[in-house]
Amino acid sequence: MKRFNAALRGELIKLAARKKYIIFLLIEVLICAFSMLVQALLSRFSDGFIRTGTFGLTFGLLGFFIRFFIPLIVFMAMCDLFSSEAHDGSLRASLLRPVSRFKLYLAKCTAVFITATLYLAALFAVTVTLELFTGGSLRTAWTGLWSYALDVLPLAVLVLMAALVCQLVPGPTLSMLVSIVVYMGLVIVGTFFSQLGGILFTSYSSWHNLWIGAPLPFMALLPKIALLVGYSTVMLMGGYLLFDRKDF
Repeated sequence: MKRFNAALRGELIKLAARKKYIIFLLIEVLICAFSMLVQALLSRFSDGFIRTGTFGLTFGLLGFFIRFFIPLIVFMAMCDLFSSEAHDGSLRASLLRPVSRFKLYLAKCTAVFITATLYLAALFAVTVTLELFTGGSLRTAWTGLWSYALDVLPLAVLVLMAALVCQLVPGPTLSMLVSIVVYMGLVIVGTFFSQLGGILFTSYSSWHNLWIGAPLPFMALLPKIALLVGYSTVMLMGGYLLFDRKDF
């Protein structure tokens, strides 16, 4: 466990050292502030017909960020830790450390997952803070927190999918492109072919919609939970097996 924790810290340090992730975090904050400004202007010029302060911002932006913005961060981070390191030879140095390939692979995936979760947490903190300044309540914030926490599970599946793609596709640029194309393809298929949407993990990116408001019975949700767990297991083991067979 100590070796895994050391490897995880190393991967997190690598991501933190790249300034682009700080820039994207600032972009996230600016998008939230701009959205709040637009809502405030709409409320003012519509004489209160369009109102804010009911945590519409918190839930309104969640769909965009969890489906498009944060997946982009996941793909970039995964390509940085796998494809870019394999391309420049630094991954070979990581393999010389006293840590097994499985722990190293898992550490890289976990580091990307933590990074994505931090972006999600920052989104929640910023939107809730902005909403509180415009009349939101802490009670509603709890519902928002629960919703954001639920969306972490499908986010983990996305991370493992990106890791798998990086093992299949050589080169950081091509890996990034293929990850985006595959993900968007799954999103489009799940959107326009409802009969397939139920078996694609991308259809559950807004996982909270199944639990909040008018939730489905737990027994109806159980197969969906098993589906996401199955995707995670297959992608984790498939990606690791490919990673383990590579000669860096």
